[in-house]
Amino acid sequence: MEKNNKKKKKWKIILPVAVVVILVIVFVQKGKGSSEAVQEVETAKAEKGNITAELETSGTIGSEDVRTYSSPVNAEIATANLQVGKPVKKGEPLITFQTGSLEKSYNISQLQNKASDAANQKSLEMSAKGSEQAAQADSKIQSIDDQLNSLNGQISELTAQMEQSKNAATEAGNLDKEITELDKRSEELKNKKDLTKEEQKELEKIQKEKNKKQEQRKAYGDVTAKVSELENQLKSMQSQAESLQGSKAEEQSKKAAGEASVLTDAEKQGIASSQQAAKLTLSQSADSLEEAKAGIQAEFDGIVTSTEVAAGSAVQEGAPMFSIADASKMCVDFKVSKYNLTSLQVGQKVTITSLDRKYQGSVTNIGKVAEKTEQGAAMATARVHIDNPDDNLIIGLDAKLKIELGKKTDVLKVPIAAVNSDSKGDFVYVLSQEKLQKKYVKTGISSKKNIEIIEGLKEGEKVVTTIDTTIEDGMKAAEKK
Repeated sequence: MEKNNKKKKKWKIILPVAVVVILVIVFVQKGKGSSEAVQEVETAKAEKGNITAELETSGTIGSEDVRTYSSPVNAEIATANLQVGKPVKKGEPLITFQTGSLEKSYNISQLQNKASDAANQKSLEMSAKGSEQAAQADSKIQSIDDQLNSLNGQISELTAQMEQSKNAATEAGNLDKEITELDKRSEELKNKKDLTKEEQKELEKIQKEKNKKQEQRKAYGDVTAKVSELENQLKSMQSQAESLQGSKAEEQSKKAAGEASVLTDAEKQGIASSQQAAKLTLSQSADSLEEAKAGIQAEFDGIVTSTEVAAGSAVQEGAPMFSIADASKMCVDFKVSKYNLTSLQVGQKVTITSLDRKYQGSVTNIGKVAEKTEQGAAMATARVHIDNPDDNLIIGLDAKLKIELGKKTDVLKVPIAAVNSDSKGDFVYVLSQEKLQKKYVKTGISSKKNIEIIEGLKEGEKVVTTIDTTIEDGMKAAEKK
């Protein structure tokens, strides 16, 4: 009995242990089975083919030639055939002006121009007369100066002659006095009855001296009359000189008066400028009147995009009035991020879609200035020219763009969903012998579906197209059926 009981106790201990061991083994086997589970994935073959890279975006329809018309005159608008969005034809009247005030301005300019011409002409004529008068007076002054120079020379000669004559007259007077004294002494001696020898000798001597003095006096002649004659001549010449000096003063006065009315070069230039300004004012008034009468017509077929005026409003010359967009030069402006700028080029073909209608065009301009959007992304503006515009295009509407960025033929390509990126670069998972292998690749252009593989893959290799966080390099996998 005791042995049987001991056996029963041993079995009671061994059985639970065995159960635990069996459970552990089962869980271990299950764990091993789960680590060896096969991941089902979708795949595609790397194959040769053609790829057309496209950029799909949208932009705003506009015109390449939007012309703003400014007022050519200061006037009131009579009529304004304008409405935003209205199509206009080349030559169609758009604006007419009231011309009454411009006609008055033109008439005033005419009168002012005539008055200016008359005043300036009078000034020029007076200047010419003054110049002629001054020239004539100057010529007479020169002639008078010549006469005065000659007369002054004669007066100088007469003055010298008269000085000599006066000296001679003095000498003659002295001789006359001496002769008179000799005569007086001679008479005294002659009146004596008996002359001494000495007195007789003195008388003889006096007679000789008298004869000598008389000969000297005879040489002077009638110097008094000559002095008187020279004095008369000198007075006459001095009177002539005074008369010439008076004439000279009169001519100098005429010359000064003439010169005073002569215009300087600066004054003549001022008159010329004044005349030119008056003519320009008159011409401008005439042009303004003609332009106002002509009004404003459309220069090409287009669409009114803005208007600032209406009939009855007054406008200043140069003030903008309205804008017209050329309907034959339509375009689409769109924004481009830095990621697409590297592949965008002028000349690339574009398909434009607006209101379910398709148009063809090409990239004509890529802006060199980027502006930030509200989200903070820097975007450049590019433009597409529409080759075949029609009346269905509406300025300001959005249009869809499909831009051909490039095309390659017979290149290795895979679905774009197969390529992923990490810090080392672009990679794909290749399914080979029921295992996944991570391969880094070099990519090229891409379309909406496929991307070019330049390096890292071979034709025919299967790449995984469903990549998620459960997929790892080296794990078992099988194609999803």
